[in-house]
Amino acid sequence: MAGMQEFKRDLHSSSFDDAVALLVGAPSVWVMGARRSFPVAASRGAHLVAITDSQMSPLAALSAATRVVHESSTFGFRSLTNTMCLAQSLFIALAYRTELLYGPGDGDPVSDR
Repeated sequence: MAGMQEFKRDLHSSSFDDAVALLVGAPSVWVMGARRSFPVAASRGAHLVAITDSQMSPLAALSAATRVVHESSTFGFRSLTNTMCLAQSLFIALAYRTELLYGPGDGDPVSDR
């Protein structure tokens, strides 16, 4: 519960908005979960949105937007609750902002009307 309260408090920071803005402007979004795929994205000019447990992470220094997520530990077990909530929050915010750009059901950008 403490971790979720911390997550809720940090959700309203500008770095969350920065991450969503990068996702909205991206021609495609890749979800990276393996360390060896990072060089492929960095050599193609992609912007990195890092989700990490430490601001000292090497990814934090290279990313356009960094979200630090702390997970609570019980008996040495760390859940992924906050990390999953952040991923879902980013996706929902992306979908919401994309909906604002496009009219409901017509697929045409609102700005072109």
